[in-house]
Amino acid sequence: MSTHTQPAVFHPQAARMNLPGIRRVSFDQPFHWLREGANDLVKAWPLSLFYGVVFALLGYGLVQAAADRPHLAMALTSGFLFVAPVLATVFYCLSHRLEHHHKLPRLFVPLLSWRANPGSLDCFW
Repeated sequence: MSTHTQPAVFHPQAARMNLPGIRRVSFDQPFHWLREGANDLVKAWPLSLFYGVVFALLGYGLVQAAADRPHLAMALTSGFLFVAPVLATVFYCLSHRLEHHHKLPRLFVPLLSWRANPGSLDCFW
């Protein structure tokens, strides 16, 4: 069910589409999200720290491996744009489990969290 009160008129077919409504975001809402993320970091600090360090070291290793090969700069940049959303699912998994009061997973379980909704990654690819 659409939350629009009037049909969109920018395209002839848009009037027949069931588009989601656009939510209003207050100025302080992003700060609330950052505060919640910081709370999740404090609650799950061992896993967050582990994955943060691993991802940072992987990135550092790739940059160092390509330091004397400038032709790989574009490949690294575009590769990051494809891989980063997949890696971010690890942190989304941790936050989701904390938000729903579930037990934190074992060390490597968040790496497979994308399997719960693989279609959502299609937005990035």
